Amino acid sequence: MNPAPKSILTVALVQPSTYQHDVTANLANLEEVLATISHNTDIVVLPEMFNTGFTNDVSLAERSNQQTHRWMCQQASRLGALLVGSVMWREGEVVTNRMLGITPDGQTLSYDKHHLFSLAGEGERITPGQMQVVWQYKGWAIRPIVCYDLRFPEWLRRTQTTAADCYLVVANWPASRQPAWDALLAARAIENQAYLVGVNRAADPDGHPSGLIYGGGSAAYHPEGHQLAKLRGEQAINVVLLSAADLQTYRSNFPFWQDADGFGKV
Repeated sequence: MNPAPKSILTVALVQPSTYQHDVTANLANLEEVLATISHNTDIVVLPEMFNTGFTNDVSLAERSNQQTHRWMCQQASRLGALLVGSVMWREGEVVTNRMLGITPDGQTLSYDKHHLFSLAGEGERITPGQMQVVWQYKGWAIRPIVCYDLRFPEWLRRTQTTAADCYLVVANWPASRQPAWDALLAARAIENQAYLVGVNRAADPDGHPSGLIYGGGSAAYHPEGHQLAKLRGEQAINVVLLSAADLQTYRSNFPFWQDADGFGKV
């Protein structure tokens, strides 16, 4: 039996500027940013490929206990929080876009991005994950999502085995598609009657080599769809408080999930 959820879950949305393909610079910048976060925070969320920026250059993929993984373990321990973000990850010859969740005691949780972004050739060198994953943390069921997954509601729909209290979305979502980002975050929260936290990359400090522009827009949503937090385009942090009682009350008062077609009941 899972423990009762912590009554208030404190989640920090960390939206950093990213130096494309420069792991050392990105980790150094993030270390300064994370130093400002309270030790009372439960979960700290970084963007997709926060150490490199979104890329298909598999030479940048890392393994367990290499630079980025060790850094995440150190920061999670220092913060006393679950530290979340995705990196390009190698196991043998297989490279995935892996969302990691590092607990304060060093446990590594993971989810491999399922929907690879074909428009940018992500699937040419990176292998899609096949498992729908729910993490348990402080009594909360947490559903990890990576960027392009957000466009596919059938993959994210709550079922008896994938019911989640909070969805965590990490992304490198370009500013040119910002309206879709905003709409999809709210939609996934509403249709699953769950909290949703989406963390995107801020604008590049020196400009992206390809000219691509990232506009931030990290946000958090209540299960009924109203916005709890929204960041602009620059490097920033926002902290949101998620209430287990509010979630339970809303789901009890409006049990829309009971009428779902073909997804099972939770």
